[in-house]
Amino acid sequence: MTVEFEACEREQLPLWDFGWLDATRYALRGEHLPERPSEVLLDLLHSRVYRNSFAEAESFKRDPGPFHGPFRADGIEVNDYQELSFDALCDDVRRSLADASFSRPPSDDQRESVETLLARIRETALHCFRLRLDRADEGHRHDTWFVHTIFHEYVVLENHALWLLVVGYD
Repeated sequence: MTVEFEACEREQLPLWDFGWLDATRYALRGEHLPERPSEVLLDLLHSRVYRNSFAEAESFKRDPGPFHGPFRADGIEVNDYQELSFDALCDDVRRSLADASFSRPPSDDQRESVETLLARIRETALHCFRLRLDRADEGHRHDTWFVHTIFHEYVVLENHALWLLVVGYD
């Protein structure tokens, strides 16, 4: 691994009753930072910061072992991410918030906090990725995968930084 990831900003926005958007911005540190987005993703996948269960408040402070949300971290690869435009990322997040399986959508205030965050990230976004794995992917999930009713993940690369955005419900 050539990159160190230093958390420099974190927002945990509440959605629904047990839903949330976890947004963490990491500064990229190291003598020789990768030039290609795929190399930054690869370093992220092998870093400690990627191992987060997202299953409880402030789970990022604990070592979850081999877990990343509902998935085994060691099973996730760079090709499990799909590059997309920032507009497509925003549309995806909005679709998550409008999930018809919920009896009540997020409040206007909750939606507004997400929109404000996305507008701020838009200003510096260079490359965007969506994790293509979902709950139905039995080959990647671990024994407690069912805790996450929703788990949508995005990575937004900036110049010498990245955002890891996760929309979840547990």
